[in-house]
Amino acid sequence: MALSFSSIDPALMEKDLKVIVGRNIRAAREARGMTQEQFAEAVGRHIDSVSLIERGRSLPALDTLLGISTVVGVGLDALVHPFDHVEDDEAKIALTELQIRLENLPQDRVKLALGIVKLLAEPM
Repeated sequence: MALSFSSIDPALMEKDLKVIVGRNIRAAREARGMTQEQFAEAVGRHIDSVSLIERGRSLPALDTLLGISTVVGVGLDALVHPFDHVEDDEAKIALTELQIRLENLPQDRVKLALGIVKLLAEPM
C-alpha cells in the first residue's frame, strides 16, 4: 500500500515541520557561535519569537526564513531538511551542523572532509 499525503494528518505534519525547522535553525545559529539575542537582532525579530521558532512552537514566515538563511549563510534546504532516517535527536542536530559547516567550506576542504569521513566509515 502506497503512502499518500492525503493520509497524513496535516496537524502532525505541521508540528513535525516546526520541530525540524526549529532544530535546524538552532544548529545553524550555534554553528555560527551566535547567541539567541545576537541572532534575533541580526534577523530583525524579537528574541521571544526566535525562542519559539527554535523550540518548534512556531513556524517562521517565508520572509523570516529567508532572513535566517542569509544570516547563517545556508540555503533554505539546510533549514528544512529533516534527516528522517536518523532516530537520535542529538545525531540529527550533529548532522545538521555538519551539513552547515560543510556548505561554508571551500571546495578543496569539502573534498578533504569527505576523505576523512570515508576513512572513519571504513571497518577497523
